[in-house]
Amino acid sequence: DITVEKEAELALAALNVDLERRVALRTAELEIRNRELRATMDVAERTASVYEELAASAAPASSS
Repeated sequence: DITVEKEAELALAALNVDLERRVALRTAELEIRNRELRATMDVAERTASVYEELAASAAPASSS
């Protein structure tokens, strides 16, 4: 029956639209999380650099 086939096509199209919407939403969420992670990593790297500089300046001079 053509009606059943058309209904199935419409249902499939609706599922595809919903899936594409969900994929776009998840992609946007992942992009946000990646930016947050990069920012956190930048802070950690800067903190480590400052710590290394402080440790180096506090180390006693070696006598040769």
